Formats: sequence, structure tokens, C-alpha cells
Amino acid sequence: MMKDLPLSKVYQLLEPGPVVLLTTARKGRANVMTMSWHMMVEFEPPLVACVVSNANHSFAALRTTKECVIAVPALALAPKVVEVGNCSGRDVEKFARFGLTAAPAERVAPPLVAECFANLECKVSDTRLVNKYAMLGEEVIAPVASLGEYPAKLSPAEGAAVWMQYLTAYGALIAIAHLAKGDFVVISAASSSVGIAATQIAKAEGAISIATTRKSNKKAELLSLGADHVIATEEEDMVARVQEITGGQGARVIFDPVAGPFLEKLAEAAATGGIVFEYGALSMQPTLFPLFTALGKGLSIRGYTLMEVTRNPEKLASAKKYVYDRLADGRFHPKIAKIFPFAQTVDAYNYLESNAQVGKVVITIP
Repeated sequence: MMKDLPLSKVYQLLEPGPVVLLTTARKGRANVMTMSWHMMVEFEPPLVACVVSNANHSFAALRTTKECVIAVPALALAPKVVEVGNCSGRDVEKFARFGLTAAPAERVAPPLVAECFANLECKVSDTRLVNKYAMLGEEVIAPVASLGEYPAKLSPAEGAAVWMQYLTAYGALIAIAHLAKGDFVVISAASSSVGIAATQIAKAEGAISIATTRKSNKKAELLSLGADHVIATEEEDMVARVQEITGGQGARVIFDPVAGPFLEKLAEAAATGGIVFEYGALSMQPTLFPLFTALGKGLSIRGYTLMEVTRNPEKLASAKKYVYDRLADGRFHPKIAKIFPFAQTVDAYNYLESNAQVGKVVITIP
């Protein structure tokens, strides 16, 4: 049965969403707020209309600097997103209070939110409705480092599934670790697009890849995609299996986006003098440094992001050539898990949350 609704509550029926985080920076201090009033108003260049009340602490910084980052959180961050929205940056240093990581952006001063799966660097380009509706038009910036050609033989969807994953894996495995023939490399979260790219790089270099995934239902597909060995970490003793595969020497290179308590096991599985790359925090749990294992083996355990490559023009040029040459000759081929039309964006995110995918999830824009 229908009932009357106070006019002050009408907005609740039309709340746009998805709920995002918006970061600003002013006078050396970063802040983050929760925002749900926003919408796309132009495809190219991408233009986002955002409503930020002048009562919000972020408003002054946004209006003064005309820069922000729109960070898109996954479902696991929902409790923190709510908490961020229930307090003011006037009173609280939100990044510290809620355990969010402020990562440097490339083109704007406000930080990225490392725990979010997408961050859009934006500059305010239209302020005509600010005084009347507190609405700003923000243009999403695409730095040159984010652009790259792909071979004509690939589809547009495959082309969209190339640069981030291959460059991420290249920077760690080739540029830093110098992965070589006969090396053992552990690739955790191997069903991700970056994990699959790392597996293909290992195969191209003659290294021996040990892919890890939580359950055995993805084993067969990972083996078919080139992994030499696959370990289901929730069903097998990962350390014992790595020792068995490597003849007791452990893996010289470990490439991991999980972190948390898993790092201790990875350190145990590493070879003496090995290197462990942590390029993510999928576990969402505290990551303790495995001091005694690292001391005993002389391990190098380092943080790593794609930006180590993209912010250095010489490294970026080398990375692009390495990836492009192997895409062109067929040694590399991006794996698409599923393609969704733009109208099914919510379904795409639900599919991501299900962890059923092997490879890249792509959304096509009409």
C-alpha cells in the first residue's frame, strides 16, 4: 500500500550511488569523505557531477584547490565507508582513524585510497552550479602513463585487459627481480588478471611458476593457462608443497597481493636470499613482518606498485616494449573472465565479489 512521504525524505528514493569516497588535500593535510550524490554527465572526456555540501569539511578544500580523487570501494570496505561518512575531517584524521592508506596520485595532490579497487584523479572543470546546488563538474584525468597501444589482432575488450596487469607483473618480476630460466616463482591470487600475466611472464622467461589459489576449483584452468604447479592454500600445506616442488630450496621470487598472515607462510616458502613482493592487501588483515624468518634467510621483503614503472619514463618505455613485443608474437594473451554491458555494471561488481572469475572482468560502454 502506498503512503505519503515527507518531501524531505524524497531523496532517499533516488539516491544515485554507488557510494564512493572522495579525497581532498589542502595545506598539507589530506581528508576523505563519503559521497553518494554523483553521476556521469559526459563520456569523453569523462565528466562527473558531484554534490558536496558547503557544510562538509571537504568543500573548502575542493573549491580552493579544484582537485580531488574519487575512490570506488568494494563491499568489504562498507563498514569503514559508513564510519568515514559519520564524522568530520574537522575533528578526525580519517585515514589514520579508519586504517585507510593514502597513496600518492600522479596528477593531483589529493591521495588515492589504496584499499579501493578504483581511483579516479579529478580536476574541477565546471562550478556554475556550486552556489545554487553545491554541484561541481569534475573531469577525470587520464595521464599519458595510463595510455598504451595494443596489437590490432586483439579485441577492444582484450586491449582494455592489457596494460595494468602486464606492467604490474613486469615491474616486479623483470625490472627488479630479473626473473630467469630455472627460477622458482610463487604467484599468489593467481586467478587474477595480474596473476595470469605473471604466469605468462614466467613461462616466457623459462621460470617455473607455482600458482596459488584458495580452493582447488580453479586448479585445472590455471594449469591450462600456463602455470607449472597450482596449490590450493585452503586445502593444502602451502609451505610443504613449495618445498616439495623446489626440492627443498624454496622459491627465489614471490609475487603476492594478499599480505596479512599469509606473508609469514610465504616467507617460510622463500629460498635463502629470496625476494618477496607485496603489491596488495587483499586479506584486509594486519601484516606483521616475519622478522626471524627474514633474518635467517636474508630475505628482501618490499612493497611494490605499478607506479614504480609508470612514473619513470625510461622504465615505462622498456616495459611497454617488453609487453607489446610479446603480445604481438602471441607469447602473451590477456584472459577475459567475463564481459558485461554498461547497463549491467552492478552485476559485474557482484561477479567480482563472488571471486568466481579467472582473468579480467570487462565492462563495455555503448
